[in-house]
Amino acid sequence: MKANPYRSQDADRLLTTHIFSACSPRDWEVIRRFTSHRTLKCQEVLFWQNDACHAFYYLIDGCIKLCRRNQQAERVVNFVEGGEIFAESAVFAGEGYPYSAVALEDSELIAIQAYPFVRFAQSHPTLPARLISHMSRCLHRQYREREHLVMQSAAQKVAAYLLDRCNGSNAAEIVCRLPKRRIDLANLLSMTPETLSRTLKRFKDIRWIQENGCIITVAEPSRLRELLK
Repeated sequence: MKANPYRSQDADRLLTTHIFSACSPRDWEVIRRFTSHRTLKCQEVLFWQNDACHAFYYLIDGCIKLCRRNQQAERVVNFVEGGEIFAESAVFAGEGYPYSAVALEDSELIAIQAYPFVRFAQSHPTLPARLISHMSRCLHRQYREREHLVMQSAAQKVAAYLLDRCNGSNAAEIVCRLPKRRIDLANLLSMTPETLSRTLKRFKDIRWIQENGCIITVAEPSRLRELLK
């Protein structure tokens, strides 16, 4: 992982997130002292499961795979895309990172050092409340995803994933990006790569989606929503 000089647009992006959006320009002058711009090469590991948590991260651009490993297998937990914050819960858990983070493509991040952030938050009462709100939304999303994995068919799992990654857009046609390695997405959705491929092909054949490499255009989002009823 490489540290680079700060760019003004990095600050602008971080300050648009729910956690930091209430911070003033003067606050940012303090925040930037414990944040830094980083780059990762494809397949580079940002941190390993159970490593001590020294920072949490805002992904500027790229894609990060979060995964847990045991002696038998790897389990994909989530994919992080540009504009998302991750590993923030580990700051307060005191048990290290609950998963490993691996770049699936060249990526740019902002690293927010954990201990200075906690000290800063103690003097800014609105910041902990915003962090709790952010973490609560993440937790509810995880509950929804767990329900999808346990109770739904393959078609429903894929439909739910596509709609979730489109951030709940109600537009007539919406777009999302799939991970380059479909085996990782199949792992996340608890299905075989073959089942995932068949399901995507079925959606394409009936023209609910269009596929261009990793980019999926959902031409009929209402049809996918009907699957989930």
